[in-house]
Amino acid sequence: MNNSSNDTPWHPNLSHQYFNKVTAAEGDAPVPETGPLPRERTTLPERLRASLARTPEAFPCFDFQYPPVAFAERSARSRSYETLWAGRNAHGPRAALYVHIPFCRARCSFCYFTVAANRGEAEVDEYLDALDREMAQVAPFVRDRVIESLYWGGGTPTYLTVAQIERLMESLHKHFDLTECGEFTVESTPTMLDEAKLSTLRRVGLTRLSMGIQSFDDRILKRLNRSFERKDIERVVRQAREQGVAAINIDLMYGLPDQTLENWHTGLDRMFDMEIDGCTVYSLDLHESTQFFRKRDELALAPTAVQIQMYREAVDRLQACGYTMINRNIFARDPETYRHQNRRWENLPLIGLGASAQSYAPGVAYQNYGSIDQYIDALEDETTAVERAVWLDEGEEFYREAVCRLRFSSLHLADFAKRHGGPLDARFAALTTDLIGMGYLQNEDGILRLTRKGLDYGNLISMFYFSDQRKQGLATHPAVQKVLQLQALRAAGLTEDMSMV
Repeated sequence: MNNSSNDTPWHPNLSHQYFNKVTAAEGDAPVPETGPLPRERTTLPERLRASLARTPEAFPCFDFQYPPVAFAERSARSRSYETLWAGRNAHGPRAALYVHIPFCRARCSFCYFTVAANRGEAEVDEYLDALDREMAQVAPFVRDRVIESLYWGGGTPTYLTVAQIERLMESLHKHFDLTECGEFTVESTPTMLDEAKLSTLRRVGLTRLSMGIQSFDDRILKRLNRSFERKDIERVVRQAREQGVAAINIDLMYGLPDQTLENWHTGLDRMFDMEIDGCTVYSLDLHESTQFFRKRDELALAPTAVQIQMYREAVDRLQACGYTMINRNIFARDPETYRHQNRRWENLPLIGLGASAQSYAPGVAYQNYGSIDQYIDALEDETTAVERAVWLDEGEEFYREAVCRLRFSSLHLADFAKRHGGPLDARFAALTTDLIGMGYLQNEDGILRLTRKGLDYGNLISMFYFSDQRKQGLATHPAVQKVLQLQALRAAGLTEDMSMV
């Protein structure tokens, strides 16, 4: 298929067949009540307008990746590090290193990640044993990789004791060369940090602390099953600065129960008053595995239009206060302190360690077992912890980089063309031209990025740049069919209830 022609047949995607008959946020045009457009009688711009005629997608999607997990395979090929890391990447030997620590004091009401609550030291030590085994397996095949950044995510990595923090860092140094690692980030919460842990983390190289606080409102924090209050946030920020932590990031969520525009603004004000270095803004996701999903009928959630307004106002205020938008989720006073997050979307290799960790080796994305017990058992049996992998066809890194960069950051057109032996326009000339003309993309001095208007549709617009194979595969995947079924019911005015499908 030639994507450069306006006569191009339309490819299925997550939302082009049905449109939610709701009104967009104030200031946007109403969403037209319409069904599928006849393919043979529509131009590419008309099809684009129809696809984007829906509630804006201002909601960050942290699990977004290309190729989608829907294409993953489980086979012997998926479990060989020698095979997984045999390819070469257009960006050279650079790589990022991620370690998943799945332990927390308690599971938050909104959490759907791989976590284990209130485990003892012996269980944590058993997990660290497994991590060391995994490092020993993968390290021989990534010896040539220059580790530029290290990130401990979770869970709550500072659930580890001081001794366990030191032990994990020793394992990492034993198996990987971290001499050129310029950024080391650790996620935490206020109740899982004290001066001793902060001092230890600084001594082993911490450059940035990222705290998932979600809100400064004590009443909302209680609803989230958070074990801290605003005063605890303030204490840890003060202690981290006293210990010399170079940068502090906080996570703020919008669309939470009992959250209003007023207390959303108050939380932003408090962050500015504390002169926090960076902020990650994301929405509540009512994932089926969460406590909130099970109690969704009891939640007082703001209407979609208000949630969109929360996101937009956060963007305006953060930028007005000197924060740079690194991607649609992350804002920082100094963008150079967020190297790790950007690397994933710049198509650079990512070495992921731990239960459920995702990795990107050249030409293949893979993921470890999501179950902590399965992860540990696999490594005790001296097999790899890799559960599934998605292999890219020859030349498909072209699409991966285009999708990920447009979804999360920006695309330098000349550099892209050099890396992939041809320009983006070779396959997407008409699509890009029309999206620019419609105001969803902008080209400034050869750098392509979503406009402010386009940010609201980032999930969908980036999917327009999937390869034909991936678009067709998504259209037939059961999970996508479930989404389409729900949209059909909503378009007919029959349901707004996720449990209906």
